[in-house]
Amino acid sequence: MKSNFETILSNLEQIDPPQNLYKNIFMKIARAQKRSALIKFILFGVVAIASLIEMIPVFQSVAQRFYQSGFYHYSSLIFSDFEIVLANWKEFGLSLLESLPVAEIAIFLAVFLVLLLSLKFVAENIKNAFLSVRLNNHKI
Repeated sequence: MKSNFETILSNLEQIDPPQNLYKNIFMKIARAQKRSALIKFILFGVVAIASLIEMIPVFQSVAQRFYQSGFYHYSSLIFSDFEIVLANWKEFGLSLLESLPVAEIAIFLAVFLVLLLSLKFVAENIKNAFLSVRLNNHKI
């Protein structure tokens, strides 16, 4: 049985692949990777710009809530009446925590995280999106 397969396979003609097959496959893969990197670059660039623009009103909201909540006034007691703060540190700490605008800070940090992550992805894809691949005098 084994010898039958060997004789059949030995009688078949060897088919050689076209000469430029490897180069054509490599060029198509490189083009697809470049197109994908360009799409990612544009997408994350838009997200980075949008989150940078959104940082301004979010920061203003955080600053306004800090002022409205009295956090600034409570925290300034540390520098003006440190002995009183030290004597009542538990109540002072709770007052600071109570006046802290946690929701606005969380929103600000979320927008800032989106900005940092999108800038990271932009930086990762900028090289692949705009770098040309050369293969035997063919520019992709």
